[in-house]
Amino acid sequence: MRWRQDAVYGPFKLEDQLVTGVPESWRPASGLTPVQVGRNRMALLYREEDSGAVMRHQQRPNGTWEQRVQRLSDDGGTGAVAAARLLAPDHDVLVVARRDEQSRPAVTVLSADDHISARPDWERHEIQMVGAPAIAADAHGRAVVAVLGTDGRLHWARQEESRPGVGFGPWQAC
Repeated sequence: MRWRQDAVYGPFKLEDQLVTGVPESWRPASGLTPVQVGRNRMALLYREEDSGAVMRHQQRPNGTWEQRVQRLSDDGGTGAVAAARLLAPDHDVLVVARRDEQSRPAVTVLSADDHISARPDWERHEIQMVGAPAIAADAHGRAVVAVLGTDGRLHWARQEESRPGVGFGPWQAC
């Protein structure tokens, strides 16, 4: 279910089901992670039911949903997908983090509003983690990804620059 507005500051209307043009492409096997990708648009990230791959279903500017669902990863994994939009005057990026098939954090940085023609590159790290990753922005607009390691410690990495294609520095532990 979702509530939507036809106009900015307009009244909310209840839509009790998300309908896609291609029902067989809508097969979430995890919770949905909603993230804003444009002024009035959302994207839903989730894991596909059979493969565990990360999928992105994006809303059009008119409020309807794309018929095509984008596959963001080729491999599986478990748990929730974390996503955060980092918006500044010189960039608009979407940072996505997940637990991969070997229980390690995997992170990618995408342009928030662009459609993806090829699968993005995922930066993988050797830390074994439990639970789901978390993403936040630091005071300079760079993404910080945090995970709970199997050693019981909090591990985190900071993006070197806040723009698509820029990786993360070394992981730290608290």
